[in-house]
Amino acid sequence: MTRARLRRSTSPVEVLTVESVHDLNRHLRDAGHRPGPDQLALVSVVLAHVEEIGDRKLASTFGHRASRDAPRALSSLRFQGLVRITDRVQLITPLRRAMAIVRRTPIDITALATDLYHWNERAQNSWCFQYFGAGDAEPETNQTGDQDQ
Repeated sequence: MTRARLRRSTSPVEVLTVESVHDLNRHLRDAGHRPGPDQLALVSVVLAHVEEIGDRKLASTFGHRASRDAPRALSSLRFQGLVRITDRVQLITPLRRAMAIVRRTPIDITALATDLYHWNERAQNSWCFQYFGAGDAEPETNQTGDQDQ
C-alpha cells in the first residue's frame, strides 16, 4: 500500500504524508545527510517504482537496445527532456512515467538514490554517458565536480 501511494504521488506534499518516507528521512539523517523535502520526495517516488534491485544504472537501462538497430527503451527525446530538468519537483512526474518502461529491470538503487539526491549537472552528465552506453568513457571529475583538464 505504501509503495502504491508513493508511485501515484506527484508532489512533495503528497509524498510527505507517507509515514515510511519519514523513516527514510531518519536513516538519511543518521548517515549525515540533510535532505530537503524535494530531495526526499523525488528519491522516495522513484525508488517506489523499482521492482528489482540489481547492478544496472537507470540511465543505462533507459538507453538499452534489444539489438543494434532496435529503438532504445526510452526514446532519445524523452531522455533528453528528463536530463534537462533541473528542478526536482518538476522531475517527479516525467521520471515516474519513464520508470514504467523499465519496470522489471534490476536497478542499482544506491547509485539511483545518490544521483537523484544530488540531481545536478554532474549527475545529468553521468546519465548521458550511461544512456549512450559510454559510462566507461565518462570523463573523470575532481572533488568539486569540475572536469580535470
